[in-house]
Amino acid sequence: MDQRRQVFGEQSRVVNFRASFIWGLTLAFCSLVLVSSGWAGEDGHRHDHNPEKHLAKMTERLGLTESQQAKIKPLLEQKAQQLEALHQQMKDVRQNTRTQLESELTPDQLKIFKEFQEERKERMKSHKDKHDEGYKGKHKKGGHDKHKDGSHHDD
Repeated sequence: MDQRRQVFGEQSRVVNFRASFIWGLTLAFCSLVLVSSGWAGEDGHRHDHNPEKHLAKMTERLGLTESQQAKIKPLLEQKAQQLEALHQQMKDVRQNTRTQLESELTPDQLKIFKEFQEERKERMKSHKDKHDEGYKGKHKKGGHDKHKDGSHHDD
């Protein structure tokens, strides 16, 4: 009898650990999605890292000389390449995490999880539609991070 309790107790700990692990993965995944949702690129999120546009803005605002422009352009091109690589890396991390997470879920949990993802897509689409219509968002500039000149990032 003591052996059965011991085995049952061990199974219970395994089940609790697995449930905690799944919830931890779910929270990590959701956090990752929320933190990185604006950096996805091909899935509808904006990020403009065009070095020529950035250089033109800097030249206009700062009155850069041709010599300065020639030195700054490679820096902006390098930054754009690094940011694009980062965007792709984040996209890959999200996809790998999603795949691993989904493999740990039961069919019922997976169904709920996919419904959650669809709801999230709809909310994001709704936000994007409002953003595109000149919705005055958090920063009161016609969108959540949009600048007066229409650019998304100005760094």
